Amino acid sequence: MIQLIIIIILLIWLISATYTDIKTKEVPDWLSFSLIIIALGSYTILSLIENDFGILLTSLKGFGIFFILGNFLYYTKQWGGGDAKILMGIGATLPEYPSQLLNYFNPNLDAPFLVTIFINIIIVGAVYSIIMGTRLILKNRKEFSKKFSKKIKNKKIRGIRDSIGLLSIVFLIVYLTSESYSIKAISILLAIMPLVFFYMWLSISIVEKITMYKKIKVSQLREGDWITKKIKINNKLIYTPNINGVTNKEIKKLRKYENEIKKLTIKDGIPFLPAILIAVVSSIIFGNLLAYLI
Repeated sequence: MIQLIIIIILLIWLISATYTDIKTKEVPDWLSFSLIIIALGSYTILSLIENDFGILLTSLKGFGIFFILGNFLYYTKQWGGGDAKILMGIGATLPEYPSQLLNYFNPNLDAPFLVTIFINIIIVGAVYSIIMGTRLILKNRKEFSKKFSKKIKNKKIRGIRDSIGLLSIVFLIVYLTSESYSIKAISILLAIMPLVFFYMWLSISIVEKITMYKKIKVSQLREGDWITKKIKINNKLIYTPNINGVTNKEIKKLRKYENEIKKLTIKDGIPFLPAILIAVVSSIIFGNLLAYLI
């Protein structure tokens, strides 16, 4: 019963975090920290009831694994801090698939459940990013078309495209001349996928420049915002960008120069919590989504 209550709490917290992420592009710390505390506290109570502290250790292990993974994704600038902290809460809450849910669902559990959750986040996240990216391209199609045409004419970009194109031709020849089914399958993938990824990378980099960079006042700065350029006042260096974003202490310092700094350019991001929410729900209902794709 306690496990089911924990899962219900997790889903409520994830829905709340998703709402705030969409609304404000920010996930409050109290949401992620309270989720971790509730999970560890609940598993402590369950360990005492069952007289089995392996239950609590499993929760701590889940928290620890996703703590390391979350920090890696955060410090490599793949995720924001809010996403990483929520991931830690998920690890503490769902370190293993709850056996009680097997009465309601028949998920694929061929991998450890933490691995399943992360794989599903990657799969759902990729689909979500493509959908959001396409939406942004269509919304800004005139500017995107202009910048895409200019970018594709760049000598370096053209060289990369031509090299990938030649490689694709080689694999296409292998596909057409081979009689082995497995070689044909691999070669057609190697012929198509590099070109797909090249144009995806090119499109994403253009979309980022069009839609994810915005100018704001110093008073609008929030902790974690990524300021894109160094800030100098009278040739004195006031701020240097870093991967962790601006801190509250640095914001207070910048506000002293509010009259001198008219606007700041920050890099914004696409809210990723919706993808995490969908991935967790999919993990509970279906298990490992990769098993359905291969």
